Amino acid sequence: MEVDSSDSMRSTGVNVTSETEHFLFIAMELCDGTLQTWMQQNPNRMLEDCMKKFQEICCGVDFIHKKKIIHRDLKPSNIYSSQGGQMKIGDFGLATNKGQSRSLELSQGFNRTERTWGAGTPFYMAPEQKAGGSYNHKVDIYSLGVILMELLIHFNTSSEKQDTLRNIKNRNFVPSFESGILNVLSQMLKDDPVERPEAVVILMDLSKKAPE
Repeated sequence: MEVDSSDSMRSTGVNVTSETEHFLFIAMELCDGTLQTWMQQNPNRMLEDCMKKFQEICCGVDFIHKKKIIHRDLKPSNIYSSQGGQMKIGDFGLATNKGQSRSLELSQGFNRTERTWGAGTPFYMAPEQKAGGSYNHKVDIYSLGVILMELLIHFNTSSEKQDTLRNIKNRNFVPSFESGILNVLSQMLKDDPVERPEAVVILMDLSKKAPE
């Protein structure tokens, strides 16, 4: 948008300086709400609905990882539902794509160094992200595991979430859902990032365990 007042003011004999103002507008898709809102509104959610939403989220994470982007703050309040019900990952304010691989372990182009310490939301942060050491895109996989846990289980308190997360990580499988899904979940929540699967592997494993 441009505003030029010089012509109108010149006719009155008033000396003015021409000024041009620029405004930036970003048009974004209108979404119905967040995954967090959906979970709060649907405490008795169906496994099929949860797995469909999670697989869409996983597809999004696979895509951004292939673009060499690490989100670093995946959580239900940063995942949106389009008006058609499709899951959309948002809030890339903490995302980073620094560096290229310098080792065989990081052959996909992610650099474990020069990462901001403490960026993210504590409950969803991987251990290495909390510790302030070097880390790569596998921090997003850990966050995905926590999100899947929340999708599958309705929690009334934060302490319930903490206790269940601890049990799953220790392979004390208290939740009563399908053991195959629990196995995938426990892999995502491994303390060692090398042991966490890539997003595309998670998708393949879960597609074999999809509800009938």
